Amino acid sequence: MTESPAEDSDTSQSRISSGQDEPKRSQNSFSKLRNAWKWLDIDLHTFLQMVKFALPPTIGLCIFQSDSISSTFTTVGYLVAVGGVLASTLTPRAAFLQNIIVDVFAISVATAVALLAMWSAIQARKHTTAPGSPLSDYNSSAAAVVGVWLFATVYFINCLKSAMPQFRFAYVMASIIIIVTLASAPQITEVDAALRIARQLFGALLLGLAIATGISLLFRPSTSRKLVLRNISDYLTSIRKVLEAQSTFLKSIENKNMFHSSSESESLRSELKKLRLVNNKLFSDMKFAKKEIAYGYLEAKDLSEIHRLLRAVFLPIAGMNQMIDIFERLAKMHGWSTLPRNERTDPETESERIIMGEYEGMMQALHSPVGDISNSMYEAIDHVSTVLKLANPVPQPADEEADSTSSPGHDGFSQYLEGRIDLFDEKRKIILKSWVDDTNVTLSPVKTRNSVWLNTSVENDDFFATHKQRQLFVLLYILYLYWASSQALLKLVQFADTRFKKGTMSKQRFLFPGRKNVKKFLRLSSMVTKDEDDDCESAPDPIHDLGEAFHSRKDPEHLPAEGWLQEIGEILRAIANMFRSKHSSFGFRVACAIMSVAVLSLIRQTQHFYVEQRIFWGAIYCALSMVRTAGQSMFIFFLRVCGILVGAAAAYPVFYITDGHSPGVLVIYFLCVTMFAYIPVKAPRLALVGIMATVTTTIIIGYELQVKKIGQTVATSNDQKYYPLYLLAPYRAVVCMAGIAVAFIFTGFPFPISERSEVRKYLGTALYLGARHHAVVQATITARIHRGEGDMKLKTSPGRRLETERTKLFTKQLILVSRLRELSDFTKWQVPLDARFPKATYDSIINVFENLCTYTALIGYASTSFVIPQEGLSEEHSAWQITLTNLLKSLQHTADDVSSVLCLLSSSILNAQPLPPHLRLPRPYELVKRLQTMDRDVLDVEHVAEPAYSGFAIMQIASKAVIADLRTLTDLIRELVGELDFSY
Repeated sequence: MTESPAEDSDTSQSRISSGQDEPKRSQNSFSKLRNAWKWLDIDLHTFLQMVKFALPPTIGLCIFQSDSISSTFTTVGYLVAVGGVLASTLTPRAAFLQNIIVDVFAISVATAVALLAMWSAIQARKHTTAPGSPLSDYNSSAAAVVGVWLFATVYFINCLKSAMPQFRFAYVMASIIIIVTLASAPQITEVDAALRIARQLFGALLLGLAIATGISLLFRPSTSRKLVLRNISDYLTSIRKVLEAQSTFLKSIENKNMFHSSSESESLRSELKKLRLVNNKLFSDMKFAKKEIAYGYLEAKDLSEIHRLLRAVFLPIAGMNQMIDIFERLAKMHGWSTLPRNERTDPETESERIIMGEYEGMMQALHSPVGDISNSMYEAIDHVSTVLKLANPVPQPADEEADSTSSPGHDGFSQYLEGRIDLFDEKRKIILKSWVDDTNVTLSPVKTRNSVWLNTSVENDDFFATHKQRQLFVLLYILYLYWASSQALLKLVQFADTRFKKGTMSKQRFLFPGRKNVKKFLRLSSMVTKDEDDDCESAPDPIHDLGEAFHSRKDPEHLPAEGWLQEIGEILRAIANMFRSKHSSFGFRVACAIMSVAVLSLIRQTQHFYVEQRIFWGAIYCALSMVRTAGQSMFIFFLRVCGILVGAAAAYPVFYITDGHSPGVLVIYFLCVTMFAYIPVKAPRLALVGIMATVTTTIIIGYELQVKKIGQTVATSNDQKYYPLYLLAPYRAVVCMAGIAVAFIFTGFPFPISERSEVRKYLGTALYLGARHHAVVQATITARIHRGEGDMKLKTSPGRRLETERTKLFTKQLILVSRLRELSDFTKWQVPLDARFPKATYDSIINVFENLCTYTALIGYASTSFVIPQEGLSEEHSAWQITLTNLLKSLQHTADDVSSVLCLLSSSILNAQPLPPHLRLPRPYELVKRLQTMDRDVLDVEHVAEPAYSGFAIMQIASKAVIADLRTLTDLIRELVGELDFSY
């Protein structure tokens, strides 16, 4: 049939249109692929980290194809790859080397113990076998000896796992050696066979660690120093984002109700939360960075100084975020709603609109100076990043007319920044004077006595004393913290310039840790409980007595030991305390769980079945999956099951895509494990899924490749039945999941340890740390007022030791708050078989406690204004500051009452005991009223521009907030534990 011209024309047009559509389809496909890649957030660094994770197990499987390797390890060759996975090559170098040392030590000790256990079983067999009977028969004495050794060894391994969880992979490898060797121990009759099994297991895991060590040190080595420098860069970036969010929030107040929740306030809270996380991460990573040999610019002492200066920036930045909390407190004090405008049911009152208008005018006056100093702080961050080579130099506009020396990265920037800060200080004084003029508050002391400024009437528990004080103190709060933040950044800029001028940043060189850091690296106690930079361990100062809190805690049941006999008794008591500790309880629980599975290897009827069907892998996964608390157990159970199922499913395409040919299988295996590595690299909280999937796939694929290499006859010489992959993968998954199920059962049997009790205990610890922190802050204020800090350059001076203790306690509280939130989230995973957990109450306590910590730290920070050198001030102003400090000396604060109440709350929540009846809480400090009573002119607005005046205002705000938070904490804890009240 011939086509008509019309049909031919239509066909040609369709071909043309389809030809035009093909590029569009390919372009759309490429666009989708690019969007998916962007959504996964895989950059070059992430991709190379994924490759680094996959290389050790892949190399471990590849080298088994060598005749020498396969003949050496025979039936356990796949453990070379497993050891490469468990070596954790993604860990930075210093932490990796420390882990490798512990790993080698752990598997060495485990191998020695396994040999001893097998030798004991062989001896028991020889001494209890009847004459003339073959040694290969079942022997109950040998099985009993093996059971005792297995129980005891698993118990001690898991005691250490609970006490030092950072070395979890070392305990995993030790458990593999113990469980695998003792699975066959009841049937071994000769010492040579025992030596062969132990040698193969030990050598396979050791070779896997060696491969991982080579990859870690040679392929894109990741040092702790690089990680810390990246954290410092992220720290500076987070500071910038918080400042930007703070500026946006203050700008929003100019045309929004600041007493309502808004997107700007939520954004500020979110950015500060990220900054806290970076601060905690830098604190934890810093200890390894100072202990490793590196090639770079900055020495360990430089990193410590940068960390100290960043902490000095963090506190005023965090204090500015409390502006949101201050406005919420003011709204609650007036009875106004803090809900967003679209969710609010009641209309705004006339007084709310008036006060809102006053604050809007105040923020409009702050707009220009705050914007200028914020831009200067942005430039300071760019300068530090450039000089310390944390980032590329910031490009400058081509038409910039300013002097190049004043731009970030140049020599004269610190002088330029100092000038900008001085300019802001001048504007600060102008703004304060304008406020005084606008509010018609006279500067005359005589008229001030009769104005509304004073508060000498009855006691008032309002957040501030008078309406004008509220406005002035908020204004002083904002301006002072901006000035303090810029001053802290100036010190960081000056430090960076000092390093640059000394030639530190001119060239890289080998950097070696000091003797003190080397000792900390090698000392096991420093890995576990040692606090970094603990200058409080030095001998007490002979002149200044810093109190008992700086010394070790007393034992209420024992006096100090006297004589060598009592010293021996102390050691014995320490051993007894170890056996009754929570770590011993966890070890016993794990040992019972393992024995419930491993008992099959000790009974005549199931002994052969246990080895033949690889049930010991269920015991291994049981040991891996045991955790102390029930909610965490459910979460980990879910992650491990997901990882096992994914790994077992992935084994099919990995093996069968290339029809089981070893070269192709190894290539596909490498690509598969590289994809698995995305989870631990990008989502560390879910890292167990990627690790378990990798281990499961490695065991299945490794076994099949091992059989292809050594043959089925040799592969079954260890009494393990051969299964093809399509049967081995599901069977292995079922056995491993059964072991995890046993672990889950014994986590709650005979009684569960829930996250609920852990949250309560951690909260009690946090409250006690809060009491210590508040007591140290008050001691710091006393030392500053009485000029008793001494030389702050000396580590043994009272001021320096107080600063060290104050910083350490504040950082510990921030880390503990993060831990509390994590545990509170885990309570959602616990099966609610009984009454509900009061999660909302505990979350409220955690939030209130975090605010209390920040305000307490602000009190200590604001007290520095009493000792700041006041060069250039008039004699009258200097005399005013002396008068203020002298008056503060004579005041008896309620600070000790705050620490006492926090200790009482800590004890009550720790022991789950009701609070005392009619507990008297400390009243507000009322510093303003008491100072005015002693000297009516001391707080006159004539002195409002003084730095000490601003510091005093912040102390007043923060102290009022501390008392309010303490009352809230007491009410919430009373709701949990009750009160010892029999009244009716």
